[in-house]
Amino acid sequence: MQKRLNEKGHTITYREEGHGPTMILLHGYGGSPYEWDHLVPGLASKYRVIVPNLTQLFLDPYQRVRFNEQVDVLSGFIRRILKDGEQAHLLAASYGGALAWALSVHDPRTIGRLILLSPMPPNPSSRIRFPNLKRLLWLGQWPRLLWMFLNTGWGKRQLPDIATHFNVAWLKAKSKRLDEMSPRKVRLIVHVLHRFAWIVGRERWRYWEDRIRFIESPVCIIWGSEDRLYLESEPERLQQVFPACRLHRIHGAGHVLAKESPTQVEAIIESFFGAERKSA
Repeated sequence: MQKRLNEKGHTITYREEGHGPTMILLHGYGGSPYEWDHLVPGLASKYRVIVPNLTQLFLDPYQRVRFNEQVDVLSGFIRRILKDGEQAHLLAASYGGALAWALSVHDPRTIGRLILLSPMPPNPSSRIRFPNLKRLLWLGQWPRLLWMFLNTGWGKRQLPDIATHFNVAWLKAKSKRLDEMSPRKVRLIVHVLHRFAWIVGRERWRYWEDRIRFIESPVCIIWGSEDRLYLESEPERLQQVFPACRLHRIHGAGHVLAKESPTQVEAIIESFFGAERKSA
């Protein structure tokens, strides 16, 4: 069922399925709520599943919303959909994973367990592995310069290379056509990269780094063995950051785990909640 809620001037559309404890699914910056489609039916048999569409919050063409402001908006959204005294479990991917751990810092009373799929770390620019993406994000600070670069032959060749680094099958399948993109598609990519560069460049990451070490929520990190976005040591580093954290790797998977490996992800979630119930 599609619903709509206005929070602090931002309209968030979301769908709700199932009954039970509330689990909210937060997609990544370049993703969409549809990336959860393979997981929702199984989860909805045990949980009240909430799947918000965060694209407008990330990419609103009329206003820029900082990371900390996004956290504040989502915190208000969560409080309004929860029953009195209830906590929400968060299943979150990539950039959505960063929002999840930030929400646990911002309002720990409303957040239960965190399941983070290849989560974005604080100060992500310093953790990105390959130079092509770093170059594009640096250029993203100046949209006209990025536009000019992407319209060169060299610039258009960077995008298929990035698709290979992500090791996502559907993205690589489209990459052969990226050097023949229409101006409209190039403008969209410029907007997406510029907005991400703006968000990342204007956040006080030290604030979050100083606080995520004190998160009390149990955390489960799931990482694809072929995920090339961040430094190779990043999963273990994040495991050490969170006080109570389990780390699982899915062999052969890339960055978009909910699409690539939904069966394995669902099994890990079930194991995580089962282990927590036994310890309780």
